[in-house]
Amino acid sequence: MPNSGLLLTLVRFLLTPALISTLWIYFYPFLHGCEFPEPPPQRSEPEVCYLNPQASHGKAPQDPNGATTGSRGGLLGLGKQMVHTWKEISEDGRNKLAGRKAPFRLLALGDPQLEGDTSLPNSDEPTFPSLKQLFEKHIFKNKEDGRPLEKELVGCMRILESFRDLVVQDVPRLFGSWRKRLDLWGNDYYLAHVYRSMKWWAGPTHVTVLGDLVGSQWIDDNEFEWRAWRFWNRVFSDGQKIEDLTALGDGSDEPGDDLGVEKAWENRIINIAGNHDIGYAGEVDGSAIDRFEKQFGRVNWDRWVRLPRIPSSDSNPQTSAPLSPFDSTASRMNSDPVIRLVVLNDMNLDGPVYSHAHQSDTYSFINSVISTSRPVEDPSVLTVLLTHVPLHKQAGVCIDAPYFSYYEENAGLLREQNHLSEFASRQVLQSIFGMSGDRGAPRAGMGRMGIILDGHDHEGCDVWHYFNRSETTDMSGESAETKTGDWAALPYPIARRAKLPVSSDIPGIREVTVRSMMGSYGGNAGLLSAWYEEGAKGGEAGEWKVEYAACPFVVQHGAEKEGNPEPNEAQRINGSAAVEIATNGRVGMENDKANGHTMNGSAGRASMMRM
Repeated sequence: MPNSGLLLTLVRFLLTPALISTLWIYFYPFLHGCEFPEPPPQRSEPEVCYLNPQASHGKAPQDPNGATTGSRGGLLGLGKQMVHTWKEISEDGRNKLAGRKAPFRLLALGDPQLEGDTSLPNSDEPTFPSLKQLFEKHIFKNKEDGRPLEKELVGCMRILESFRDLVVQDVPRLFGSWRKRLDLWGNDYYLAHVYRSMKWWAGPTHVTVLGDLVGSQWIDDNEFEWRAWRFWNRVFSDGQKIEDLTALGDGSDEPGDDLGVEKAWENRIINIAGNHDIGYAGEVDGSAIDRFEKQFGRVNWDRWVRLPRIPSSDSNPQTSAPLSPFDSTASRMNSDPVIRLVVLNDMNLDGPVYSHAHQSDTYSFINSVISTSRPVEDPSVLTVLLTHVPLHKQAGVCIDAPYFSYYEENAGLLREQNHLSEFASRQVLQSIFGMSGDRGAPRAGMGRMGIILDGHDHEGCDVWHYFNRSETTDMSGESAETKTGDWAALPYPIARRAKLPVSSDIPGIREVTVRSMMGSYGGNAGLLSAWYEEGAKGGEAGEWKVEYAACPFVVQHGAEKEGNPEPNEAQRINGSAAVEIATNGRVGMENDKANGHTMNGSAGRASMMRM
């Protein structure tokens, strides 16, 4: 039985790597040490060792891009730490360790970009075009009178050519089509595996997909519905669309939810509209937004999430009652800490736009967020802005440099952008977050506490936006002119070394562009934690703390990084040449004593001018 011995040897040789590979695929979050960043231990807690190598003593190691990662040390270091952990941690210590999990844990996934049938050969074309041509033109030369097969030598040569085309062209095209279909099917379940594994292992309280849910804004409604079906039934099979009653976002008084109480949020998917979902500003129209909202949820909304305090024996039970946004700052200081989730469609903040009405809707939503915000001075609020296109930053800070292109026809409408314009970015920072270079502004211009998560740049980026208040002297004119600084951005690790995030005089905020979860970018997932640290002394106001970590899976072999445009998109792109131009604009601003600046809804459209 020589063959059975060879087969047994082959099985023994392949069994071990197959088992190891399978275990690695299903337990990669554990093997990578992927965890949500955890709050540091309280002073009253005993020092304990951590099973999670990312959160040793409450601090996660940082990668060069500023995101925490658990890949340092590899399997050997993880194994040593596991042994040390289980030897040293008492039962009481384990209980305390489990209790230090951050109350708000957001799983952030970027740009899945589901492709579909438009990336496959045209389904209306025959499977074997050469055979069709053979029968139509050679076997029956004239369909009307049904002339029989030609017996001339030239007819035989044409038949041979048709069979050659069948073997050389049609059959490889057929195999390529089925390979692409298999690739689309496998890609769906690759994305699903990343989502399911991270959700099972890390245990998020909320989940968001930061735009570009589908791969092209040019697909028809039937194809859009098919990709939406795959999104909900393959990739996020246990996910739920956020209905309008859940995402109020209408300026009402902080309805919200209590963290850890409403478990439904663990399955709700916060979907952000991206350029491949609804188009850029020069393409967004009512039909694109309507079909997105029908399948994935509203493009603009906000939600308050409350962190209930544990009442002490001598506390007033009414202290934790929700307060109106217009209550005094002193009353606010004693209320429960809250997180405000703001979902913003920033695809039409810049222009020129196709639909002024929908751009006005976006600015009206921003106005409603500002008008219903708690005062800037209130440290009990953490604003988490979820959007798609990143804020402006100088070239070299991230992979994508600033870039705008416009259609030559159609009134020069905006066709593509890598970042928001400097103007639009400034409005977001100054309005939603209340930040300003003016020390006379509320909270000395330091603004509200918060963080920004977005997508679009598939490589990902982690930056700190700050207002440089230093004065400079401009000698370019006839006389010297003193100018104050402006908004700038630095990679987060550099800003942290310069201690900008802890500065009490330089306004700033962290923006994380989450690396794409596509296979060619390693199946990345972002992990955002937020917790509230009470004041050191009784009655002293506390503040929110936010940390971010990244967890990659593995590069999907055979996946192209950028990929070729799908046919419908490519045809539209080739229809007009893009020209790069500079932009500037104006948005009417209106002062609000309690909340800083407010965007003027009637004049909220950016007026873009070609230079």
